[in-house]
Amino acid sequence: MTSPARTRRFSWVEAAADAGTAESGDDRVSMSDRIDRYATHPVLGPLLFLAVMWVVFQITTTVAAPMQDALDQLFAGPLADVTRALLGPSASAAPGSRACWSTA
Repeated sequence: MTSPARTRRFSWVEAAADAGTAESGDDRVSMSDRIDRYATHPVLGPLLFLAVMWVVFQITTTVAAPMQDALDQLFAGPLADVTRALLGPSASAAPGSRACWSTA
């Protein structure tokens, strides 16, 4: 049993929804619907996801390789030399070795 207030409220909501939406009358399948057909497929979807992630990983590592090499050269070269110069010869010895504890 519906009350008259509830009927008026829902009729107002239905009228507002009808006024706020428009049907194009066009039943064509959009590009997004075509992509979703494959991307949400139970078998093809995860395979497609893995393929896209592999491509992203390959691009990321390929683009980042020169930057990684530059940072490696910086830390192994000039920065290491400056650190050795500031801390002295014991800085290049392994922790716990006799060179670190030498007083001579």
